[in-house]
Amino acid sequence: MKTVFVLLAVAVSCVFVESSRELKEIKVSIDSVMNKLPKTGVVFVIEPKHRNCTDKFFCQVEKILSGNNGVSKLPNFSYVDNLIRRLEAYNKHHVKNCTIETTGEEIGLFQFLQGVRKRVQDAIAKST
Repeated sequence: MKTVFVLLAVAVSCVFVESSRELKEIKVSIDSVMNKLPKTGVVFVIEPKHRNCTDKFFCQVEKILSGNNGVSKLPNFSYVDNLIRRLEAYNKHHVKNCTIETTGEEIGLFQFLQGVRKRVQDAIAKST
């Protein structure tokens, strides 16, 4: 019986470590994208409905970035694509489905990523 509890404890701790590692990779990807983007709005995206650090927020961010035609036409799209892939990997373990609104307040991509970066930092702080 003790063995079962030890195995469960190890499994749960591995999930938190994996989540924290994925969040740190997302933060590095956001920093890479932000270093390549102009600070003013070249591409506009819809602000996510969920603004707090929930799994749905990260799911919405992935869908907003992957579904925006302007983002895919950026000259440094490979950096954004890397961010989308990391968000997809994170969401695979956390949330299976989310919806985004097609209308809403639009903000520049740089400002959007600043907000996402802050929420990622908050999520990293909570997971450690």
